[in-house]
Amino acid sequence: QVENFATQHSPNILSWVTIHAYGYMFMHPWGNTVNGNGFTCERANDHADMFAVATAAANAIQSTHGSSWARGTSCEVIYETTGATDDYVKGAHGVNMAFNPELRGNSFIINASNI
Repeated sequence: QVENFATQHSPNILSWVTIHAYGYMFMHPWGNTVNGNGFTCERANDHADMFAVATAAANAIQSTHGSSWARGTSCEVIYETTGATDDYVKGAHGVNMAFNPELRGNSFIINASNI
């Protein structure tokens, strides 16, 4: 479903947000390490642009809810990841602004108030 939607609509998609629970993190591509070496996290050519948006979003959430949010690539913030939707739509479909926020809460089942 995601692949079909992205293929059909990617020329018109300005941003893609894949929401996860939980963790107080606002992440963006890439999740992998350079050449899969497990040490150096890869950054997209437009890393600074995505980081600026992630920072603005995290700052807004922090100022509203008084919580602290990490931000940056998935690899840098949490651990090396592969197969994440934000990486997929950016890499395969050219969606420039792709994000993966981990919502507020302290379990994978969160209250609606944390969304």
